[in-house]
Amino acid sequence: MTELERILLDRLEQMELRHHNETMDLRQQLYAQQMSLENLQRQWGNTLKGYETHCSSLHTAFVALEKSTRSELASMGQSLDQTNRATGAALGSLNSSVAGVKSSLESLIKAQR
Repeated sequence: MTELERILLDRLEQMELRHHNETMDLRQQLYAQQMSLENLQRQWGNTLKGYETHCSSLHTAFVALEKSTRSELASMGQSLDQTNRATGAALGSLNSSVAGVKSSLESLIKAQR
């Protein structure tokens, strides 16, 4: 083997070793990125599940609040109707009483003349 062949073989071996080392480094980087991506995917999945649970809870609370509000409004409407009827009856009674007092006063005034 000539000196030139030996030098070329040494260089070739160095290049192969460097190529092998770079390939191994790239594989390690790819593996680390894969692990990182899988971890992010798990985290996003867990976050999404938490978000879905939270949205479901909010929806349930909203439906309950809507039902309660409708019920309360219906109850308030009934109370208002009862109050209006009672107020109408009280005003009618008061009107009758005022008419009675007026009639009595008119009779008293006529009697005094």
